[in-house]
Amino acid sequence: MTCIILKQQTLTYIEELKTRIMKAMANLQDLKCDEDKKVILRNLSRIMDLRIIDIDIENNMLHFLYARPITFQKAKKELLRIGFPIQSCKLNKGRTKGRYEKDIIQSSGVQAGAPWW
Repeated sequence: MTCIILKQQTLTYIEELKTRIMKAMANLQDLKCDEDKKVILRNLSRIMDLRIIDIDIENNMLHFLYARPITFQKAKKELLRIGFPIQSCKLNKGRTKGRYEKDIIQSSGVQAGAPWW
């Protein structure tokens, strides 16, 4: 009986994560070329609950979505480790998926209603 209750609680938590999306716009240091962009894409794609929307080399900006605050911390730590530390960052916390669907479609071509993870 306990296992069933725990399983139901876990599913509820997972469903909650799927509906909560937070957005970050980070200004990165030392972002210069397409090779830098490839390194960032390769390393950040390994982090669960994180989706890169855009990497703007000209403006040194990285736009990404994440599901939990710990995910943002992992991204920040990984960017520092690979040599592209965040100089400044604008976070939009606690938004729901519906509020960002328009942004996602415009910036990355993801279809409305399609899961981002």
